Amino acid sequence: MPSKDRKMRRILRKIFGDFLQQQSFIGRFPNYRRIEDNTLHLLSFQFDTYGGAFFLELATHPAESLQVSWRRPIPVEELTAAHLPPETRVRLQAKANRHSLPEDWFRFDSFTDEYDFIQLAEHVKTLFPQVNDWLREKREGINILSPVAK
Repeated sequence: MPSKDRKMRRILRKIFGDFLQQQSFIGRFPNYRRIEDNTLHLLSFQFDTYGGAFFLELATHPAESLQVSWRRPIPVEELTAAHLPPETRVRLQAKANRHSLPEDWFRFDSFTDEYDFIQLAEHVKTLFPQVNDWLREKREGINILSPVAK
């Protein structure tokens, strides 16, 4: 893993650890969950395979195990957004267009100063009201995009 990816992950863990706990999420980086009104809210940090970018993937599911055809049911405490069908998930990403390409995600590949990594993580945190709006009401914000064409 490139050192910039390691640095970004470390900073995201630091900045979002307590913040997500305050938002009633449990879990550990990169996968978090919370239950509200019998609904499981799932949040995962997803990184570009080639490095230098990430987005947050969001999904909801009834607060119960997920039955899948290829294995035993997946219990609530093991579920991640990736377990759910793509058409039920959305992404929080940097650009507000109707694509979800790596250039639309939160990019850090050009950063050299730790301050820039911290500023990006803090910026993503300011977008969290859009995360809550979607998880609670399925209301899309300017940075919330479906990865599946509608």
